[in-house]
Amino acid sequence: MPQFISAPLNTHAYFGQHYSRRSLRPGKHVFEAGICLGLTLSWLKKVQVGCHWANLPTCTEATLVQHIAAYGYSTRICASNDWSEAQEIAALAEEARTVSPGMWVQDPQLKRLFQLQGFQARYLGEQNAFRILFQLDGLRAGGTQTFLLTAAAHAIGLAIRDGKIAVFDANKGLTLFTVEEALDNALLMQHLQHHLEGSAFPFFGVMALDF
Repeated sequence: MPQFISAPLNTHAYFGQHYSRRSLRPGKHVFEAGICLGLTLSWLKKVQVGCHWANLPTCTEATLVQHIAAYGYSTRICASNDWSEAQEIAALAEEARTVSPGMWVQDPQLKRLFQLQGFQARYLGEQNAFRILFQLDGLRAGGTQTFLLTAAAHAIGLAIRDGKIAVFDANKGLTLFTVEEALDNALLMQHLQHHLEGSAFPFFGVMALDF
């Protein structure tokens, strides 16, 4: 039976509070509706360096990564005077509806982030759950392999190591399969298809991240 570790770590984050010049009057501010990308990349890096599967990232680790992904080194150009949380969440929902997973994961800012995190990124295309299983089947005897999956503007981590396959979803937690459970019994395909429910696109954007 697959092992599930509940860890709904994803949360919103405030990345900047700017003030009017020479005053303490709050001015522009910056908000992120979620930090799933930061959490996922931090977890994948832990897997690559040999940490236990359940060694999950802290929100602080994730926030630092998410900040670079969203704003580079300055939030000021992204700050807004008329910001509202509802508007930010609505913008994310619109992005999930209109931007394909493949385009999302190939964003130039993300490519720069992968490099800063020590990853060598290889884009594998837009793949459905069956195609991902087919690809993993050829990696049974190999070393550690990690992948970033994107769907509906949400990041998910996938890793294979030492006869185990793990899926990390920052909204829910970690699911750990044996290779036999995941591939031979196709439990991983069912699990991945569940992540596509409600998505505007029937596939993931898949990026292999070598370390």
